[in-house]
Amino acid sequence: MVRFITKDGIVGHYSDSGTLVADIAMPEQFRSNLIASHDGLGSVWFAGEDGIGNYRIEHDGGVTVLREKSVPSDAITFNEICNIFPTSDNRGFYISNLGMTQHHPVGDGDRFNIRLKLNLVTRDGVEKIDPVGVTANTGPGMGSQSSYGKYIFSPTQIAEDPDNAGRLYIGSGCEGVYVIEDGVELKKFDNTNSTINKHANYYCGTVSVTIDNDGNLWVCSRAGGEKHPIAILPADKRRLDPSEVTMDDWAIADYDLYLKVRDIKLLHCRHSGMIFGIDATDNRGFLAVNHRGTPADPSDDIFVGWSAMTDQDGKSFAPQAWTCLVEDQRGHVWFGTRAGVVSVSNPAKACNDDFRINRIKVPRNDGSGLADYLLDNEHIVAIAVDSSNRKWIGTNGSGLYLVSEDGDEIISHFTIDNSPLPSNVITALYCDPNSSSLFVGTLSGLYEYSSTSSPPRSDYSDVYAYPNPVTSGYSGPITITGLMEDSLVKIMDSGMRLVYQTSSEGGMAVWDGCNIGGTRVRSGVYYVLASSSGQGAESSAGDVVAKILVVN
Repeated sequence: MVRFITKDGIVGHYSDSGTLVADIAMPEQFRSNLIASHDGLGSVWFAGEDGIGNYRIEHDGGVTVLREKSVPSDAITFNEICNIFPTSDNRGFYISNLGMTQHHPVGDGDRFNIRLKLNLVTRDGVEKIDPVGVTANTGPGMGSQSSYGKYIFSPTQIAEDPDNAGRLYIGSGCEGVYVIEDGVELKKFDNTNSTINKHANYYCGTVSVTIDNDGNLWVCSRAGGEKHPIAILPADKRRLDPSEVTMDDWAIADYDLYLKVRDIKLLHCRHSGMIFGIDATDNRGFLAVNHRGTPADPSDDIFVGWSAMTDQDGKSFAPQAWTCLVEDQRGHVWFGTRAGVVSVSNPAKACNDDFRINRIKVPRNDGSGLADYLLDNEHIVAIAVDSSNRKWIGTNGSGLYLVSEDGDEIISHFTIDNSPLPSNVITALYCDPNSSSLFVGTLSGLYEYSSTSSPPRSDYSDVYAYPNPVTSGYSGPITITGLMEDSLVKIMDSGMRLVYQTSSEGGMAVWDGCNIGGTRVRSGVYYVLASSSGQGAESSAGDVVAKILVVN
């Protein structure tokens, strides 16, 4: 058996007896690539950020191209996906890696030499975004560019301009905020032209970039001493040509320096108008801000930093760290911590003295009348809300959970043992508002899961079922999508006799291909009837919205 071993750009060719036959130097352009072969050096595959290609390597180091490197149009080209950010118009989402973090599973510390990896994912495919030739003027930024090239390093958070689709505000733990369009730097906001901090007079440690519901740009950076952590660019100034924005256009919010270290996350609530913020500081809670209708003017804000929490039962709750936050469809705010999940059912009261959090309880249903706290003591990394207001919860080590709208029922639990997930460490989550898809970020890439809930429609003009036809070898669920909210769905046979009945989750219903008695239905055409608001509950009334052909 011929063996090849690679190390430091050298391929060692060994005979069956283990004798070194030759040392072969890999071409420079392949030395950082992943390498695979099924035919020795006669057919070697190299994979890197510029794609994947097939080559024959000669013993003298010569290369023959068998297949030029390319990136498939639907390829996700990197691992360590740590963040998922929706586009401003819901046409898709961005995925990126992470350079500065303390609590995220990818690692900790200030990783100034981590180069930005960024893809735009839409139904049309995947677009790689790789700004080249960008500027740097801090010690870490210039050092990384000197060693590795003029790229963006230490990526943190990203926001898309609501008025210019494709214009991105990319946070850097080295350099502030890059304004990028079509892969070109339009401007870089840092301590020279904005109120963004230069931490320790060494780097502009931008850790959070968001755009609120009124179009104001919020930038949070690491604060040292008494320096403020939050800079705000009002919407009217953001709409200027970026080159025209000056330091005087920015506002400052310090909120008593409550947010000032890594992993700052801001949530701008649409229902209550409140702002909530967390950072990586241990043994502290969250910031609640009532901006009183003027989000770009913090001078009249009411805010409270909740370092000690009391739950609905009057008990104290003090997790080591608060890790993520999201607003659901009812306006409730859900927080992930290193000790499980809590919610706030009335965010507008979060600045009041009698404010309480809700520690969610899951009944045991064993006759004891007892309940357990939802995911108690689990390290939560990400929470996403689907079209049925259910919550998807990603953990650092226990996989992915789906819970009910109120969190009092664990519906599903996915791990490496019962799903294609490569790890039980989940890094990011995103529920597509246009479909039933849940996108799951991991340190090994992006995964898509088709859930049982999709956005409801305003009528029944676009209902369809899949798979259709249902063949004899198929035993999985039959999905009916494009339904109205809370539709009553009935499956009828050719004689319009009731076969099966269910209700939709959002705009989707699922049929197992069996009748009410649990027996597989016979071959034939089955009619899907749907009615909204429970109409037709006592009869076969309802509109025929789809047909399903079953072949056994």
